Amino acid sequence: MDQITLISSAEEQLKLFGNFLAEHDKTLNDILQQNILTDQQKPLCPLCIEPLVKIDYQANREQLSLLRLLESDRLLNKVLLTFAYLCQEVKNVTKDAKKMQIKFLYLDEELLLTVENDRADGEDMRSFDKLNNERLLLKMSESMEFLCQMQFLLQRCILLGNNLLHQSGALLANEKSMNSIELKLTHICDYLSELFYNIVIFDEILYRSNFSRFWSAYKKTVEAIGHSGSKWRNCSPSELSGLQNCLQELDILFTGCLYQHFLESSFNLKERIGPVGLGQLTQQFNDYLRQQLQQLDKFNNSIMNEFNEANMLVRLNAFCVVFHDFCGQVDSKSVKHLLELNSKHTGIMLIANIPWSSSDFLRKNAFSLVKPHLKVMNDLRKEQQLFLNVHTTSLSRDCRSYCSQITLWVLKMNKILNVAPFDLKVEQFKELTMLLNQGIDIGGQLSFLIKGVVNCHEGLQIPMTKSSLLTICKFIELLKMIQLCLRNHTANIAKIINSLLQYFQYKLLHLLSNCKKKLISSKLAERGVDALAALKICERCLHGPPSKVRILVAKLAFDASCNVKNRSVTQEQQERFRSLMQRIEKMAEFQLHVQRIGDASFLYWHQSILQAYLKQVVDKKLDFQSFQYLISSADECVKTLKILGLADLNLFSSLKKFNFENVRFEIISKLCAQIEIFLRLEVHSSLQLEKMNPFEQGIDDYKKLINIYPLAINGNYILLKDHVENYLSAMFYNLTTISLHDWKTYEEMRHLANKRLILKPVEDYLPNQTLEQGIDILEIMRKIHVFVSKYVYNMNSQIFVEQQSNNKHLDTIGIKHMANSLRTHGTGVINTTVNFTYQFLRQKFYTFSQFLYDEQIKSRLMKELRSFSERKQTDKYPLYPYERADNFNKDIRKLGLTQNGQTYMDLFRNVITQVGNAMGYIRLVRSGSIHANYSASLYLPKFTDDLNFVQNCQNHNLSDATQTAAENLETNILNLAKCFADNTDYFKLLIDAFQPFFRNPNNLHLKTFYLIVPALTMNYVEHMLAMKAKITKKEREEVILFDDGFPVGLAYVLKLLNQIGDFNTLQWFATIRERFEMESRKIKEMLLEINNNSKQSVKSNTNALVAQKSENEKLQQTLVLTERRINAHQMEYNLLYYNLCSAKIFFQ
Repeated sequence: MDQITLISSAEEQLKLFGNFLAEHDKTLNDILQQNILTDQQKPLCPLCIEPLVKIDYQANREQLSLLRLLESDRLLNKVLLTFAYLCQEVKNVTKDAKKMQIKFLYLDEELLLTVENDRADGEDMRSFDKLNNERLLLKMSESMEFLCQMQFLLQRCILLGNNLLHQSGALLANEKSMNSIELKLTHICDYLSELFYNIVIFDEILYRSNFSRFWSAYKKTVEAIGHSGSKWRNCSPSELSGLQNCLQELDILFTGCLYQHFLESSFNLKERIGPVGLGQLTQQFNDYLRQQLQQLDKFNNSIMNEFNEANMLVRLNAFCVVFHDFCGQVDSKSVKHLLELNSKHTGIMLIANIPWSSSDFLRKNAFSLVKPHLKVMNDLRKEQQLFLNVHTTSLSRDCRSYCSQITLWVLKMNKILNVAPFDLKVEQFKELTMLLNQGIDIGGQLSFLIKGVVNCHEGLQIPMTKSSLLTICKFIELLKMIQLCLRNHTANIAKIINSLLQYFQYKLLHLLSNCKKKLISSKLAERGVDALAALKICERCLHGPPSKVRILVAKLAFDASCNVKNRSVTQEQQERFRSLMQRIEKMAEFQLHVQRIGDASFLYWHQSILQAYLKQVVDKKLDFQSFQYLISSADECVKTLKILGLADLNLFSSLKKFNFENVRFEIISKLCAQIEIFLRLEVHSSLQLEKMNPFEQGIDDYKKLINIYPLAINGNYILLKDHVENYLSAMFYNLTTISLHDWKTYEEMRHLANKRLILKPVEDYLPNQTLEQGIDILEIMRKIHVFVSKYVYNMNSQIFVEQQSNNKHLDTIGIKHMANSLRTHGTGVINTTVNFTYQFLRQKFYTFSQFLYDEQIKSRLMKELRSFSERKQTDKYPLYPYERADNFNKDIRKLGLTQNGQTYMDLFRNVITQVGNAMGYIRLVRSGSIHANYSASLYLPKFTDDLNFVQNCQNHNLSDATQTAAENLETNILNLAKCFADNTDYFKLLIDAFQPFFRNPNNLHLKTFYLIVPALTMNYVEHMLAMKAKITKKEREEVILFDDGFPVGLAYVLKLLNQIGDFNTLQWFATIRERFEMESRKIKEMLLEINNNSKQSVKSNTNALVAQKSENEKLQQTLVLTERRINAHQMEYNLLYYNLCSAKIFFQ
């Protein structure tokens, strides 16, 4: 290919690349424009925004394998490769162990939540140890797979620890041979102690768990199932036997002896290593122990760093126990030194809410080691008490100190990171490194102090004072501030951190270069060549990115070069290497440290802190910007459960509900109430005797609270401003509808909220009242139980009339009144009215069911059922006897009377009448709605016509405002047409709502209701005649002319029970008709006979006949009155029959 072709091809590629960059730049600008926040948009809380850049050199994406990194022709290569693989496995196991430990703690809490829920449900909790709770059994069974995984991981830890000890001892046992490799075990001991630390955590959390509490009972339950001999569908006998064997293997987990089990497992290694190897191990372990103790001595502060010193102390105790058990020759000075550090530093937490007691641990696992020092060792309670005595009194002082330190640290970070990344000098690099380390260290100290104080209070069951609570919450805020500062500067740190790492790597390479020069200048023996090869391997690792593998190999290679007899690497150089490597690791794990600093998932075990703090936010007007940090911390527990894959637990939903309810009750509700009180006091300020103190009761503080960032809870955002606006809108609307004459007051409050708090509640747009308003629909709805008992219903004219009143007039409610009321409130109130009526009917039907369930009533109805069944067998068209209905009423009267002289049948009739009145009220509301819609549409065009207002406005080029008005007019007309055409059958809805209950086969006592209807109608007729008879009397307090609620209610109940046909078979009204016709015939015959007798007495005028005539006249008067009474009864029964037939139409 010639030169011209190459040039043209290169130009084409450059052009394409330029187009790609231009298009990419345009895409980025579009995304940026979309994300620019306008004035109306609410910015999110900075804690809710994840940084776009993550710094993770520890992601273990190393491209070179260990074989490539350790490429060498020396025997050293095999040794380093062996230990590198083992140490890398320790790291992997540690990562899995941390995830598994926290997951187990949450599963354990799920088990406890199940127990507490059962106790709240009122189940028998007297014998938890017997584990007779089915849900608890299921929960433990569901966790069995996870427990097996945990056991496998522990076995893996034990095997890995034994392998490392064995390899180390075997290497040191051959040290004196010519081809042996010298290796200092400093970093290998670090990995060993980390492995021991994980075993300790497993031992503690398993022994303290609820699983351990119920484990023996669970085993007994499984054994009982196995010995029961019955066959199980989902489990064969062999599988059940396998489960029992698995449970026996899992026993070791909950004995609290896991660490002792590890110590016992390493006992056989001593023979394999031999005395020479054990002696070398003892020497190196003692050197490592002294070195770590000296490093801890450099830390003089009483508040430890949770991420460094606290973990180091626990690991050192665990290492010392293994050292004592495996080698048996621990330096007594080191032991005494370690115990002094243990007594000095208490309140250490292993994980979550699991405390650490060095004294208990050493007594349990290395009693012979600490036996001479038992007097100076305390138990866990004394350690916690000592920790509280030291730190509780100085909490406020420490809080002020940390506030000033962190404020100064944030200012320095902002100053140095605002400089262009590539303009920094070496001094500024050093300062930035110091600041990053300082921030991480302060975060670790605060985390240690928070967890220590809170868990010591919980462990000792000592209530926390209010000042201590606020201080702890302030510490959590400071932690979040550190995390927020590091997050905000992540982009700049990402640009600089590579330079920092290169700077430290350069220092290490310089150190290694000096060591190489010194080693080369000396006479190289065989081992010197190995040391030189180890230094070259270390250099090779440091020439690349600081990944986990490279750092691990560099450490081991440097250890291989340190233990040479000529001492080419001095102790000072070793410490220098270790210090620089720790800085590199800390910078490489920067992202992990940022997460650790802000990790507040431990608050799950101390949820009362958040609840107690939020109670004071609004009441005490605390810092309204800082409480968001607490809410963000509580929300991290939810995120942790999601990450662990535990979102399907009851624990997850319970925690989400708890967090949201806390914010809703303690922040939103209180804030809304305070703002409402303020607005009311401001509007009625002229009525206040004492003026409001603006410094104590000012509204500006709440204005700040309303306008804070949206709160992130459970993956959602809560805007306090929206909640307050919705609350005020609902309040103004509801209270205005209840008392329309106060509309001006609430309008002033709405205007004041807009001016003072920049709130925009929704306008209610309620019309004014009319003169013919009547009783308001909302007032009836709220007091429907009073309304249906005080008013009587006329089904034909659809009107309610008050029964009695202290005034000289009676209130009436008709269709016009209801239409006016609906015009005021809108048709939307109809659904609410139906809902209120439904709630009322539920109460009445409960009373209805209880009456029929009574033994006195049920037995009589069964007697009537048997009697009528016998009559049906003998008579083809049986009629229900009038006498039986009359006797039924008499029997009910014998059961007793109320204070008002009413029988139980009267009370039952009242219940059915009130049900009918409620249904009549629904019918009246529906008719009023139709009337209101008709009145509103009277002057509008026909709904069938096409509405072309908008089109005509556009054709005539009218203004935008006119077109918008025309569009609104069309929308309103269409809505009105929709309301007018609304054919919702509310009766059908109420029938469908109650049919499942009434037609439930279990409610057998309702099946005989139709047999009580004849007695009910007889009672109703007597009642109506008695009420109408009072018209001619002086006492007219309870005079009624109609009460159609009874037939409507009776038809409704018969429809619900599907007993209309059964009632028709009684032919009750035919019985009534025959009865009265028969009595009328008798009276007519008697009157005819009297008239005939009177005609015969006219012909003769004796004294006897005169007396007989007088008696005939009296009898005739009596018969006329009887005939009038019979006609009145017959008319009332006919009216009831007609109304009942009409009411049945409603429910067809």
